[in-house]
Amino acid sequence: MLIRMTKTFAWAFLIALIIRLFFAYYLFVQWYPIIDNNSIGIGAGDTNSYLEPPENWIQTGVWGFSESHNDPTEPYAGRMPGYGLIYLFLRVFTFQASAYSLLIILQILVGVWSSVVFAACCSKWMNSNRVFWIVLLLVNSNIWIVYYDLRLLTESFSLSTMLLGIGMMTRAKKPDDWIWVGLAFAITVFLRPLIGFFFLIPVVYLISKSVKLKSLILLIRSGLFFMFPLLLFEAGWILRNQIELNQWIPLQSTVWAGYKLPPIRKATYDFVQSWGGSIVFWYPNAEVRLFLPEKYSIGHTSDKNTLENLPNALIETIGLNSIIELSVLCKSAEANPKDLELNSMAIRKIEKAKQKYIQENPLDYVIHSRVRILVHWLYHSGTAEIYPKPWHELDRIDLVIKIIYSTFYIGMWLIGICGLVYFAIKCRGVVSVTLLVAFAAYVAMIVIYFRYNEYRYQLHLYPLLLIGCTFAIDQILAQINNKKSAT
Repeated sequence: MLIRMTKTFAWAFLIALIIRLFFAYYLFVQWYPIIDNNSIGIGAGDTNSYLEPPENWIQTGVWGFSESHNDPTEPYAGRMPGYGLIYLFLRVFTFQASAYSLLIILQILVGVWSSVVFAACCSKWMNSNRVFWIVLLLVNSNIWIVYYDLRLLTESFSLSTMLLGIGMMTRAKKPDDWIWVGLAFAITVFLRPLIGFFFLIPVVYLISKSVKLKSLILLIRSGLFFMFPLLLFEAGWILRNQIELNQWIPLQSTVWAGYKLPPIRKATYDFVQSWGGSIVFWYPNAEVRLFLPEKYSIGHTSDKNTLENLPNALIETIGLNSIIELSVLCKSAEANPKDLELNSMAIRKIEKAKQKYIQENPLDYVIHSRVRILVHWLYHSGTAEIYPKPWHELDRIDLVIKIIYSTFYIGMWLIGICGLVYFAIKCRGVVSVTLLVAFAAYVAMIVIYFRYNEYRYQLHLYPLLLIGCTFAIDQILAQINNKKSAT
């Protein structure tokens, strides 16, 4: 194993655990009134799609999900099975609520472990012992990372395994060491396939190391060890899907995780995304809510506010009255799924509106719409999902903490990006440049390709931003020490 349990590691783990538990307790108190599963785990909209399949497997022997098929005994491949398998292992030994609580405890412990490994990795990259403690503090006091430790979702584990993979990558000296790096990243993919994008980091690191040592054999042998865990997991998953579903599914069956979206919903999503609107319907300011029935608009102020914020290019092309009529029609179609004629008409009209907008506003569609999505994704308090209560319902202490973390959110992005750029320019190493490229490419993939603005897709960028913040802080402290030494 690439991680040695030294006295420093043990002390760092204990300190990090205390910090993380403090913030976890604070968040748990915020959310406790709405937890209804008799555990310390907080559910979310996607929780069932991860945990219902293993429950069905226990009951019926089939990995099925009721929201993907009318019959939960139908095989399900809408999600990769990583999180469900971890839960299943715990569930075999205990009751459902206890398994939820054990899952949360395990997420916290693995999160702390990964933070220590990642901090050691950053310390080695920047050749500074001080960096180790800065990273350890920033990661474990990061309220967004700790927030997902308490959620019954894949974010916590997938972030931890990604950090473990990056940390072990810098410690790999022999070709067979890379099997542990590959295992960490393979688990990451099986937890959250989108994050498999960060395979770019170890691949580039391995190639650069082999080029530096002028060893093609090292590259081939290390690469085989690195890829073996993923290929093994994929072989089993693909074979299962071929047997159960008679389909080639290497990751998941659809980008919508196998949920049964009505055709009118898909058409609505395409239309809203085409001009840069948000389709995350549980966000109060999401434009898609203008076209969805009332049940999707809890906490929404009014359609009037949404209409006032629509882009000018859309209003000038489609017309405000036509958009309002389209809104009424789509809501009616969603509310009456059995009225095929109504749904067909709504789909035709919304697709026609989309094509008209794209044809008459190509620049707005290609560039401005993506900018709007990026603004949706980044421009917010940073604490919208952390606190279940709005600003005016928070007491004075919580309000101050919320303001502090909103400031921290802005600083993390601004200082983090500047620090990553400076790290790449000053060090000019493969690692520093790869981190910056991976960061930029991931943002581009979410915003340009997927056109999606859900906040949790930022989570796996936070460690990279914290690297930038840490480098910037370390450089500032170094300058201060140099001035003191000079005087």
